[in-house]
Amino acid sequence: MARIIDIHVHLYPEEVSRDPGGWALSRGEPHWGRLVSPGPGNRPSLQGWSHVEGLLREMDRAGIDRAVLQGWYWANQETCDWHNGYALACIRAHPDRLSAFAAVQPGAGPRAFESIRRIRNEGFLGLGELCPAAQGGTLRDPAWVEAMGLASELGLVVLFHADEMVGRPHHGRVSTPPGDFQWVLEQVADLKVILAHLGGGLVFHWLNRGTKRLFDRIWFDTAATSLLYDPGVHAAAVACGAGHRILFGSDFPLITHPRLGREPDLVRVLEELRRSGLAAAEVERILATNAEELFEF
Repeated sequence: MARIIDIHVHLYPEEVSRDPGGWALSRGEPHWGRLVSPGPGNRPSLQGWSHVEGLLREMDRAGIDRAVLQGWYWANQETCDWHNGYALACIRAHPDRLSAFAAVQPGAGPRAFESIRRIRNEGFLGLGELCPAAQGGTLRDPAWVEAMGLASELGLVVLFHADEMVGRPHHGRVSTPPGDFQWVLEQVADLKVILAHLGGGLVFHWLNRGTKRLFDRIWFDTAATSLLYDPGVHAAAVACGAGHRILFGSDFPLITHPRLGREPDLVRVLEELRRSGLAAAEVERILATNAEELFEF
């Protein structure tokens, strides 16, 4: 049976899930607090919760071989360091099943750059999930450019949150202008980037002659696509020629199918991809081969 690699998973210590709003307030992380709180009209949050043992059980149920823990776009470097410590403990306890990206706040300057060097030595694969707008900056800020240069120098892949610029607004949405991704790739040689959520639709610019030369350093993940797009989106992205750059990401434990259940469900996420109309070889490439080539798993 072919392997399955989920490159976009989030885990938090139990102290966070007990009182997310209170924890966010105590840490000075208001944006994250808004994201995990009920939305307008007291609409239930789509944030689910799991500890590492729960993730491993769900991976076994879905047949997922390896998951990559993502950090978060925290406002404070102290929160990044705390979250990275938790992720490091997880991957050291389960090196055969888990890998990780590290959180970083480039706006913290030297402290952030020191953290990037440290996490490289600790075995993290990259930096992410990052979102300049939510972290109080832009990709064009000198500190962000320096952080991206350091990531490139150290061989770290960077995963960015990428939001749609159009469509129905969702609670707490902030967007990075797509042109900023192009700009930073032009500034930082050899930087490798993953844009989450199919790049907020940027994946469809694979056919754009003006940007195609940059796409040899961009990958896209499928996290949360069921909340954003019709089921045919994966086949459409492959039809654009991006099939070898799409990575399976679940966004676990996000509630990705709220009309069908209020619990995280990796089986349902996988079934949607497998029913997308793609050939079996294309599905296998998205589920594992692309990630194996990028990270040399």
